[in-house]
Amino acid sequence: MSITMKDVFITWNNSLTSANTMKKYNLSVKLYFQMVLGKEPYDISESDLKNLSYGDTVNKFVAPLRNKGVKDSTIKSHLI
Repeated sequence: MSITMKDVFITWNNSLTSANTMKKYNLSVKLYFQMVLGKEPYDISESDLKNLSYGDTVNKFVAPLRNKGVKDSTIKSHLI
């Protein structure tokens, strides 16, 4: 049986104990993958993850958020 990214995402999500933490982490994960890969977290593939680079994160996530006026501390929270 093959595990899908949706299974991984749901398992990770269910491991979060606080509803507030779950909400914040889900927002951050979804935002990241939408901005960097144009996909929902459960639609990404192993290949997508293997091909992610530091430059992708900086150029497609950090820089656009900074350009929108998002504080560095907020960006850092999303990345954590």
